[in-house]
Amino acid sequence: MFGSLLNAFLISFREGIEAALIVMTVLVVLKKRGDIQLRNVAFWAIGTAIAACSYLAYRLGSIALVNNPELEVALYGIAAITVVTMVIWMMRTGKFMSKEIEQKIETHRKKTVFWGALGLFLFVFFMIAREGFELSLFLLAFGAGINGYAYVLAMILGLAAAVGVGYALSRGILRINIAKFLQATAFVLLILVVQLVLDFFHEGIESGIVPEPSSQGVINSIDYLHDTPIFSYIAIGAFLLIIGYFMMKSFSARKLAVGNR
Repeated sequence: MFGSLLNAFLISFREGIEAALIVMTVLVVLKKRGDIQLRNVAFWAIGTAIAACSYLAYRLGSIALVNNPELEVALYGIAAITVVTMVIWMMRTGKFMSKEIEQKIETHRKKTVFWGALGLFLFVFFMIAREGFELSLFLLAFGAGINGYAYVLAMILGLAAAVGVGYALSRGILRINIAKFLQATAFVLLILVVQLVLDFFHEGIESGIVPEPSSQGVINSIDYLHDTPIFSYIAIGAFLLIIGYFMMKSFSARKLAVGNR
């Protein structure tokens, strides 16, 4: 139970930081351009995306609470595929995310008032909604069968911590290479994907959706790794080490900056 709660916190924290980075970049670019109208459009897009993802997560969560093996298997499979594609995207474009956002905003600013506002709204909406959709799938997959407010609270605390880090970055309190942080934690998500795949086969075999392996040893191994989520524990440990490493680098950078004054 504690491992599931820590998973929820760390996953929410990681995905929340990526969403916070997108929001921060969009708002900073528009503020520099002095474009108040498009800045208001961005706020509406952010709010709409958050509301849409919250509603989707609530609806999917209410379905997932029902004992439905087919749904659990589907959640494990979809979450694993979604996370793998996200990690590949992050490895290829993560370093250039801020520049890409700036270029997109500049493109929409050059259009007419209506089409520019609509284009920016859709761009920001889908950027935030993608993060929310990934987060919802991941949390529902790992929280399938877990009922209670503790899991939701862990998610909220993770998102709150991400907002805090985003604020600290915008104020210069923290000095972290956020692109490297997101790429490092993206690799950790792949460890969680291994656990998702094991859970997929465990639930699939139990419900008869996935053909049962001929080897009893394979079945026993899958059952053991499902009941004792070793890969989740490895991922949690790696997450904590990465967070600690970047926090220490931030502290050292601030100390060096103060010393050079």
